[in-house]
Amino acid sequence: PQVGIAKADVIYECEVEGGLTRLLALYSEGTSVDVIGSVRSSREYYLDFAANHDAIYVHAGGSSEAYTQLQSRLVDNIDGVNGGAVTQYFYRDPERLKTMRYEHTLMIKGESIAEAITFKKIRTQIKENFKNPMQFASLGSKITLDKGNEATEISTVYSASQFAAFTYDVQMEKYLRTQNGKPHVDGATGEQLSFDNVIILFCPYTYTADAYHHITVDTTGNGTGYFITKGKYLPIQWSKPDMDSAISFSYEDGSSVILNTGKTFISIMDSADKKTVTFTKDS
Repeated sequence: PQVGIAKADVIYECEVEGGLTRLLALYSEGTSVDVIGSVRSSREYYLDFAANHDAIYVHAGGSSEAYTQLQSRLVDNIDGVNGGAVTQYFYRDPERLKTMRYEHTLMIKGESIAEAITFKKIRTQIKENFKNPMQFASLGSKITLDKGNEATEISTVYSASQFAAFTYDVQMEKYLRTQNGKPHVDGATGEQLSFDNVIILFCPYTYTADAYHHITVDTTGNGTGYFITKGKYLPIQWSKPDMDSAISFSYEDGSSVILNTGKTFISIMDSADKKTVTFTKDS
């Protein structure tokens, strides 16, 4: 299980290779989290997700294209494999080493992220004129999508070996996440992941024929998706002018999508097969 992800404010999920997916967790205060992990290797389109929020990117190695773009795009990043002296801030969890494959054992403490940021002299202020892609309802108010369709159970199927679902808990007014049929929990606390907002975006996937079966995901231009909250969903559109621009979300009438305050999960699905996303209505 991943550790520290229950404290993430936003989580992205997208396919990598072999029909598996990888998560990118976004923290407004990541340096205050006890431990985060396991830290995995980068793919170039995950840099685009991080750019949506002008975030500092923490990773452990990456594909050759990811490294090319880390350099060409001057991405502020902390690398636990090829980061030189900065690798001292990561560690291999001894207990995970006993029971898990090596790639699932690299961890980093929040305080170590802060130290690495200072060590690399990374900028900690948001860029001037940066526009946050996520607009939230004012504290105490609620977005209910009165004209939306029922969404009590959302299924996102990436492959036969990787699928997830979100079940709406009426009392909590949150979506509880399951992964491959089991509750998706934080390994540190056992807490099941829950979200106030779920966003599904359709982006073109391209499956390469390289030796590692890498895929590419086109995150720029325009596309469609769904916004899900408080038991209902509506179709939305997304727009991202270039890789380093922030994404924006709007309804079909052009009005901006306003999220409920709280945590958000963003699923990046292949636009070639939108049937991989299904909704279950109340009976």
